[in-house]
Amino acid sequence: MKPITPLRLLLSLAWLCLFPALNAQTPDTARTDYRIRINTYVFDPLQNMPTIENRLKSVGSEGDSVYRLIQFKHALLRADMDLLRKEFGLKLDQYFPNYTYLEKVSRQQLSALSRLPVFRWTGNYEPAYKISPAAGKGNFVTKERQAQRGLIINLNLHRGANAKLFGEQLRKDGIQVLRVFDQTPKQPNGRVRVRVSGTADLSKLAAYPEVKWIEEEGDITIDAADGLVPYNGGVQGIIQSNGAATPLYNNGIRGEGQVVGLIDAPLDMNHCFFTDGAVANPGPTHRKVVGFRQVTASPFAAAANCNSGHGTHTAGTVAGNSAGNANNGIAFNAKLTYGDLNDVAFSNGGGTRTFAQYLDEARSDGAFVHSNSWSDKNSAVQNAYTALSQDLDDFTWNDEDQLVVVSSGNNIDTNNDGNNDSPSPIRPPFSSKNGLCVAASSEANTNNIATGGVGPTFDNRRKPEIYAPGSNTTSSQAGTNCTTFACGGSSMATPAVAASGALVRQYFTEGWYPSGTKRPDHAFTPSGALLKATLLNATRNMTGTDAFGVAANVNGYPTNLEGWGELVLDDALYFAGDARNTWVWDVRHDGGLNTGETNTYFLPVATNTQPLKVTLTWMEPPAASANFGAPVVNDVNLRVTAPDGTTVFLGNNFNAGQSATGGAFDGVNNVEMVLVNTPQTGTWRIEVIGTAINQGNPSQGYALVATADTQEPPSPTGVQNTLVLRAAMPGTTPAGAPGLANCQNLMTNINTYISEVSYGQTTIVPVFRQVTLTTPLGTYLSNDHNPLIEMAEDAIDNIVAAEPGIFDQGPGTADDISRIVILLNDQGFTGDWATTGPWPYSLPAGLTRPLSVSVTSANTNINPQFRLEHAVCHQLGLMDLYPHPGVAFAQPHVDNWDIMANQNEVQPLGWSKEKALWMSMHNAASIRWIPRPAAGIAFDQEIPLNFLSSTNTASPRVIAIGQTPGVTSMANENVFFFVEARSNAAGSVDSRLPESGVLLYTVNENIRQGEGPVQIIDQVVSTDLDDAALEANGQAHNLSGSYGLTVTRRAPTGGENVRVRIQYDPPETDNDVNIVVGDPFWISPDIWVDSQEDGFDTDNGNTPADRGNSPVAGETNRIYFTVHNPGPGTAFDVTVAVRISEPYHTIGGDADFNRFVAQKFYASIAPGANVTDFVEWTPAGGDNPHACIQVEILDVFNDVNDFNNKAQQNVDVVESRTASPYETVTYHFSVTNPYDYHQLFYFRAEQVPPGWTAAFAEPKKMLAAHERYEGSFTVHPPDNAPVCTDHQIYITSWMPKGNTIIPYGGGTLQVNLRSLTTLTANTTATPCRQAGTTATSYKAGTKYPSCYTLTTTGCTNPAKPNAEIIVRYEAPDGTPVYHVVLTDAMGCYSDTYVVAEGGEWKVSAKYKGSKCDSGSSTGEESVPVSLPTGDPQTPGEGGGTFGENLRKAWISAHVGSTHPLGALDRSADANIYAMADLTFPVRENLNLQLLLGLCQLTAESSVGIQHPRWLHASANVMLVLPRPFDMKPYVRAGVGVYRDKNNNNTAGINIGIGGLTRVTRQLIITPGLDVHFTSLGKDENVRLLTAHLGIIFR
Repeated sequence: MKPITPLRLLLSLAWLCLFPALNAQTPDTARTDYRIRINTYVFDPLQNMPTIENRLKSVGSEGDSVYRLIQFKHALLRADMDLLRKEFGLKLDQYFPNYTYLEKVSRQQLSALSRLPVFRWTGNYEPAYKISPAAGKGNFVTKERQAQRGLIINLNLHRGANAKLFGEQLRKDGIQVLRVFDQTPKQPNGRVRVRVSGTADLSKLAAYPEVKWIEEEGDITIDAADGLVPYNGGVQGIIQSNGAATPLYNNGIRGEGQVVGLIDAPLDMNHCFFTDGAVANPGPTHRKVVGFRQVTASPFAAAANCNSGHGTHTAGTVAGNSAGNANNGIAFNAKLTYGDLNDVAFSNGGGTRTFAQYLDEARSDGAFVHSNSWSDKNSAVQNAYTALSQDLDDFTWNDEDQLVVVSSGNNIDTNNDGNNDSPSPIRPPFSSKNGLCVAASSEANTNNIATGGVGPTFDNRRKPEIYAPGSNTTSSQAGTNCTTFACGGSSMATPAVAASGALVRQYFTEGWYPSGTKRPDHAFTPSGALLKATLLNATRNMTGTDAFGVAANVNGYPTNLEGWGELVLDDALYFAGDARNTWVWDVRHDGGLNTGETNTYFLPVATNTQPLKVTLTWMEPPAASANFGAPVVNDVNLRVTAPDGTTVFLGNNFNAGQSATGGAFDGVNNVEMVLVNTPQTGTWRIEVIGTAINQGNPSQGYALVATADTQEPPSPTGVQNTLVLRAAMPGTTPAGAPGLANCQNLMTNINTYISEVSYGQTTIVPVFRQVTLTTPLGTYLSNDHNPLIEMAEDAIDNIVAAEPGIFDQGPGTADDISRIVILLNDQGFTGDWATTGPWPYSLPAGLTRPLSVSVTSANTNINPQFRLEHAVCHQLGLMDLYPHPGVAFAQPHVDNWDIMANQNEVQPLGWSKEKALWMSMHNAASIRWIPRPAAGIAFDQEIPLNFLSSTNTASPRVIAIGQTPGVTSMANENVFFFVEARSNAAGSVDSRLPESGVLLYTVNENIRQGEGPVQIIDQVVSTDLDDAALEANGQAHNLSGSYGLTVTRRAPTGGENVRVRIQYDPPETDNDVNIVVGDPFWISPDIWVDSQEDGFDTDNGNTPADRGNSPVAGETNRIYFTVHNPGPGTAFDVTVAVRISEPYHTIGGDADFNRFVAQKFYASIAPGANVTDFVEWTPAGGDNPHACIQVEILDVFNDVNDFNNKAQQNVDVVESRTASPYETVTYHFSVTNPYDYHQLFYFRAEQVPPGWTAAFAEPKKMLAAHERYEGSFTVHPPDNAPVCTDHQIYITSWMPKGNTIIPYGGGTLQVNLRSLTTLTANTTATPCRQAGTTATSYKAGTKYPSCYTLTTTGCTNPAKPNAEIIVRYEAPDGTPVYHVVLTDAMGCYSDTYVVAEGGEWKVSAKYKGSKCDSGSSTGEESVPVSLPTGDPQTPGEGGGTFGENLRKAWISAHVGSTHPLGALDRSADANIYAMADLTFPVRENLNLQLLLGLCQLTAESSVGIQHPRWLHASANVMLVLPRPFDMKPYVRAGVGVYRDKNNNNTAGINIGIGGLTRVTRQLIITPGLDVHFTSLGKDENVRLLTAHLGIIFR
C-alpha cells in the first residue's frame, strides 16, 4: 500500500468535490464506450449482460484452461501488449470491439490478470456467440447447391483443436461429417463440414468447446457477365498509360520472374497461351504453369463460352503468351499457378479444398499476387463478412508479401425483367478488408463504368476500390488450339489488375525504384501492402457515366461506386525523365505501429505542375470469427501537412475531387489517400498515426506511396544536361576564363568518348556559362581547402545569383541540369577532381537535388581531354582503380586496361561500365552470370563472348563469376571473377590497349576505391600487366589450385569474337565466415549490447527482438555478436576480437576503436552454422555511456572473402524532450587520421529533418599524422515538430583522396522526440522486526535487527499507468540488484527489498519511456542501513528453521601446527595440523559442527615413541559471541574419538576459541586455538594444542 501523502490526499479531496459537477456536464458520448460487439450482441458487461436462451449458454466447466472473453479498460499500448504476451501468455490475436479479446486461459492466469490496473472484465465465450445469424436463411443460385438437403454447415475450430479427432467425435455423436479439412503449420485452425437437418441442431454444435464459429456453406460461382456491349480496346496500353503507350514493356517489365496464383474455372492447358513443347506437365520447369491443382478433371466443350471457359480466359489475361499474338496477357512473361474453383466451391457435397488452402499452396509455388474472379452468391451473406473474407485477411495478415485481388461481381437484374439494371451487392470474399476489390471499366472510354459492385459494405468500408478495362476483353478460348475471343465483366478486369500487381512487383524486385533505371543493387521484396498502395496510387478519377449511361452517379471522387478510379500504372511508377516521381515506405509488422505511436516522413515537392498524391494502406488482422458484424480491428490514420505548417489534410477527406482541409479521421477503411492537385512547393510532412492498434503481429505494418514532382539525383544513363562553367579567378596562368571554342571542342570530344564506351546509353549535352570567382586558385588548392567543395560552392553561388533558375528548366527532369563541369584556364593545374556519383556534401543554395561536379583545366599541359574523360566517368559513378596516396599495391592491379586506372585513354573494364549501368541498359544479356556452384557440382561450359567494345548483343560481352558460397543472385554478390575479351584493333578507343585477348580479373566490392577493388590476373607477374590477356586460343588462366577455376580461350564457332571455356569447381574446404555489415555500413544486426537491467538475453532465453539495451556505466554489460559460416567447408581456428571507441562515438575508421575489450576463440564453425556469443564490458562511469563497437574476425584459413569479417554497431539514441521548446541535442564524435601525413576531413550531416537547426562546431578539420580530433554536432528540433517520432541523422566524415571525395566513416544519431516525463523515488529503511517481517537473513548480533526492508515509492508525471519501472539497489560493496515493478492506475509504484548487509545503500529508479514519452531516471538516493557492514550473513549467524539453516551450512578447511603439552613436550616437537569441519546453524549465534583432523608431531629421538600422530573426529557446539569489532569471536567444545598411530582408539574432548572475519565479499577466514585431551579414562592422558587458520566455503 502506498503512503498517503498530504498532496495526494488534497488531490483526492479536490477530485471528490469536482466529480459531481464534471459528471453532470459530460455527455454520454464523451465517456469510454465499453460495449462489446460480438456476433449480433451488443452489451457492456458491467452494466447489462445479453439475454441468451439457456440452450445457448455454457454449461459447467470445460477444464482448467478454457476460451474466455477478456476486456481491458482502454486500447492496449505497446508496453501493455508486451507485458500481456511475455508475462501472462496471452495471444491477443482475436479482437472484439471494444477492448476485448478471446483467449484460452487458466484460472491461475485469470487470477493474475484480474490484478492488473488495465483489466476490466472476463466472461464466457457463450455458444450463442458462435452461430452465424445468416445460417439457414440463404437462397442459392446453382442447381447443385439448391438440391442439397438439410443444412450444410462449416465448423471453424479453435486454435489447437485436432480437426481429425473432433470429426471422429462428431460421428460417434451421430452427426453426419462430410469432410475434415487438413491442418498445416500455415493453416493451423481446423475446419469440419457437416450436414444437419435444420437450425435447431446448431445449438448442439455450438456446445462443443472445440467450435469457434458456425457458418452455412455458401454457393461459390464465377463472376461472368456475357452480353455486355462490346468495345474494342487494347487493355495492355490502357492499363499502363490510358492510351496506346506501354512504358513498362518499353523498359523490359513484362512479368519476368513473377508467378501469379489463379483460382478459377478449369484451365485448358492445351491452349497455345499455356502449352510448353518441351515440358508436358505443369511444374517448376514448365514455361507457363508452375502449379496445377485440380481434384477432378473437367472436359472442355469445343469453343467454350465465357462461363465454361472462364478460367482459361482469365488466365490468358494474366499471363497468356503465344509468340506474335496481339492478345497476350498483361504480364505475358509471368508464370501461373492454378487451382480449380470447383475444388473450393461446394457442389453436391464436394468442395475438397478451402480458399485458404489453395492460397497457401499457390504461395508454395512462388506466387505473391493472386487473382480471384468469383464470389459467394448465397443471398443470406450479401454485404456480409464470412469465413471466405476471413481466410483472405488471415492469409495476407500473416504473410506480408502477399496481395490477393478479387472481383466485385457484375450488374444484376433486380426486377426480373431480363435486364441487368443494378450493380452487384457486396459479397464474400470481396467484403474482406485486405483484398483489392476490382470493377470493370469500358475499353472504349475508361472514364465510363461497365460493370461491377457498389458499396459501401455494411460497416461503411469503400468497395469496389479500383477499376480496369473489362467490358470487352479478348483473351484465350478454352477448347481451341489458339483462338481468342471477347468476354466482359469484373472477372475480366480482375486478372488485369492482378497482372499489373505482378508488373509492379517486378519493378521493385528488379531495382527500378527509386532511380527509375534498373539497378540490381536497389532491388527489394515489396510487401503486399506496398503492391496494393502502388496500384491504388496509380488511379485516376473517372468522369464519364455509370454502366447505365447516367453521368450523375459518377460525380464526386472517391465514391462507393467508383472507388479510387481507373488504374494507370505509369502514374505511380517512375522512370528516368518522368515529370512525376515516386517515393515509397514499406514498413513491416515487426517495425510497425502500436496505439498512440506516429511515424513521420518528409517529401520535398519541387513544383506544382504535378499533383501530390499520398496513399496509405495496411493489411488488417482477420476479424475474429464471432466478430464478422464489426470486422475492423485496427485504426491507422494519415495526416499530410503542407510546407506552410498550417494547411493540413486528413486521409479520405475529399471535396470536389481532391483533398480538403478539416474533417475527421477515417476509422473504418484500411486505405487512406490525400490528393492535392496543385501542391505548395517545399517540404511536406506525412504522418502515419497508430490511433488504435488492437492487434499486432507484433505491431501493425503499413505501406506508404507518394507521387509528386520531386527532385532526384540524375541517372548515369540518358541525356546528361551538363552545365560547363568556364571559371576565371586570380592566380591562374594565363589569367581569365578558358576560351569558349576550346571548351566546346573539348566537350564534343568528351561526348564522343562517353557515347562510345556507354554503347550510346549516355549523351553529354553541354550548357556553357562563365563565372568569375574572387578567391585565388592557390587558396582552393591549399591544405585546408578542396576544389570540389569550396570552389564548387563559390561557382554555384555565382551562377545562381546571375541566373536563379539555371538548374531547374521546367516540369520534369528531362531538361534539368544533371552535371556540373568547372573548367579552369591554368596550365599548371593537372588535377581531374570529380565527385564519384552525386555530390557527397551539403547542397549549396540553388541546388534542389544532388548533382555531380568535376574541376579540371581546359588548358593544362597534360592531356586535358583525358583528364576530363576520367573526371566525367567519376561523375557517372565509376571508381578509381589506381592506388590513392598512402596506398601501395604489392603488385600491379589494372594498369593500362581501364581509364580509371591510368592515364591511358581506353574503355573502362566491364565491371566499371556496369557501375554506370551501361552494359545492362544496352542489353540485359550483356553480362553472363555464373554463381558459385554448390559443393560437389562442377560448372563446365564454353561460352561465346563478344569484345567489350562491340555493340553486337548476340553474345554476352562479360562473364561474371560469383565467389561467395550460397549467393545465387548477381545483385547480392560482391566478390567476383570477371572475364571479358578486349581488342586493340584500330578505329576504336581500345586501340591504345597493350594487346588483344581475354582478360580475367577479380573484383571485391568491399574494398574502397583507391585501395584495389579490382586486380587483373597475370600468369607471369612482371612490372606491368601489358601481357595479362590470353592472346592465343588454347591459352588458359589456371587457378584450380586455390579457387577451382580455369579459364581457357577457345576459337569462335559462330558470329562471336571468341569462346571461353569456364571450368569452375571451387574447393569444398572453402568457407565464408562473416559478420553481417548493415546499411549504412556502421551498423550491424549481428552486434548488440545487453545490460543487467532486464536480465541478460541468453540467461533468460530472450529472442533477438529483445536486443538493444543501452549500456550501464560502472556495471558489467555484455556485447553480443553473431558469426556466420555459410560453408561449404568448416571454418577452423576462428578468433573474434571486440573493440570500442572511447570516449566518443567515432565517425572514422579502425584507428578510432582505441580500446580492446576481449577476444573469443572457436576451434571450428561448421558449414551452415552460426555462433552467438558475448564478451563482458564495464564502461567507465558517466551520465551517458555509449556503445560504439567494432567486432572483427581475425584471419581464417580458406576464407574466400576476408573483407566481410569486420562490422560496427555505431548508433547513439538520444531523446529530445519537450515541455515547449525541445531540448538541444549534442552529439560528440571522434576522428583519427590513420595516415603518416596530414589529411583534411569534411563532416556532413545527412537526413536532418526540414526546419531543424543543425551545425558542426567545425565543419572540416585538417589533422596531422595520426592526430585524433574530438568534435561535436548540435541539432535542435523546432517547437512544432511532432512528438512520438524518431529521426535518424547520419553523421559522416569524408576526405579528399586521389582527386575525388571518398567516405571515411560514419555514425547514426537517432533523435527521439518525446513528451517530458519525470519520475520520483523515495526510499525508506525499516527494521524487519518493527515491520513485522520474518527475517530472511541471519542476525549479526543481539543488539542489531535481523534485517531491513527498503521500501521505494514514486510516481510518473504525467501519470503512466501500467508502466515498467526499474528500481536499482546498490549494496555498500557496489553490487547492483534490479527489480522491475509496474505502476498503478495513478502512475505510481512501490517496491520492497529485504537486505541484511549494513552500510550505505544507494537506490535509484528508471522509467525507460515509450514511443511518445521520454524516459526518466532519478538520482541515486543514499539510504543508511544500521547493520554490521559486510556481506549478507557472515557464518556464525543463525535464527531460521532447521531446514533453512541446513541449507545455509558451510564447510571450512584449516591448516596449522600441533604442539605437545605436558609430559609429551619432553619427547616430541611441534609439527603440522590439518582439519576440516562442517558447520550448520541451529539458532541465533549457536552452531553445530562436525570436525575431522590430523595432529602430527616429530619425535626428538629414535628411542621410544616414533613421530606421534592422531586422527580425531568430534561433534562440537559453537557459540558466536556479540562482536565489538569486525571479527566475530567464538568459543566451542566437543567430544569425539582419537586414534593413534598404532590404531588404538580412545575418547577425548576438545575446547577452543577463535574468530570469523570477512576479508572480501568472497573470502572469509577463521583463525583458532584448540586444546585436545585425547585419552580420557586412561592413565596416560595426552594433551595437544593446535593453532590453525581456515578458509570458509559457502
